[in-house]
Amino acid sequence: MPDARVLMDVRRARAHTGITRVIDGWRREAERDGRAVAFLDTDELGDASPRPWEPAAIARSARRHEATLFHALYPLVALTPRVPSLLTLYDTLQLDRGPLRGRAAGAVLRRNVRLSGGVLTISEYSRGAISRRLGVDPALITVAHPGIELPPTAEPSPGRYLLYIGNAKEHKHVEQLVRWAPSVLAAHELSLVAVVPREAAEGLSPASNDEHVYLRHGVDDGELARLQAGAVAYVSLADGEGFGLPPLECAARGVPSVLLDGGAHREVMGDGATYCTLDRDDLATAVSTLVHDRARYAERALARAEVFSWSRSWSQVRAAYDRLAT
Repeated sequence: MPDARVLMDVRRARAHTGITRVIDGWRREAERDGRAVAFLDTDELGDASPRPWEPAAIARSARRHEATLFHALYPLVALTPRVPSLLTLYDTLQLDRGPLRGRAAGAVLRRNVRLSGGVLTISEYSRGAISRRLGVDPALITVAHPGIELPPTAEPSPGRYLLYIGNAKEHKHVEQLVRWAPSVLAAHELSLVAVVPREAAEGLSPASNDEHVYLRHGVDDGELARLQAGAVAYVSLADGEGFGLPPLECAARGVPSVLLDGGAHREVMGDGATYCTLDRDDLATAVSTLVHDRARYAERALARAEVFSWSRSWSQVRAAYDRLAT
């Protein structure tokens, strides 16, 4: 890396999300690397929520750490023109949060793009969406696919089930999945286990009044590992995902996926999954295809998981630093 000292924004978000897991992965690699990277953490500036005074505070922190580049890991952070910046955008879903919130988010993202020297994202799918929807020159966008650490062995949970892990935001289409699961899975003697936040489980309960659907929350890491290891497949109807760590984490345990054919799903999972449209009959076909040839899909899924490492991801992040430092 050239003589640039990077200040990486590793503050905690109010909710633990896929973004925080990506940030944690990059931070671990930066600490192992031993290069000139300093960390802006929650103790120094509070959690990662935009505030009017944030640009001045970031500038002061950059001076304190003698940083010549600020790596913004939260898209809506209030960037300052006083410090050269690399902006991380994971997807463009914030532009679809309704007329008012979507426009407000779009205004902040476009401002941040103008103030930054370049954009870092996590998939070629997101690279195209960012270029198209925010008008960013693709040459200014670097892709750093997140990595995965191969998990320790876990005793599989009993039963025959498809597994979903995540929130129940609108683009995830979890309500449709829960409603369709009984008729789709019964023919294969399968159930659906959906690990969701408590409030999501309460909201989905009326749609899950069936013996083939189990809503779980408050699951610890050990139980989650057992659920992943025991699943026949991971399933998600999420659309517009910038990457998608849960199917890849299941793939690392030799568990293939049934996924909506959208977002970065094919880019990440390749032939380690079957794909469907947002249609119950099409979902049923994708499930049937995987169930009848699961061993082959499981082998392919494990091969996909081995492609993505945090060390490879960090080398792509450092490449973005290099370009902005020259």
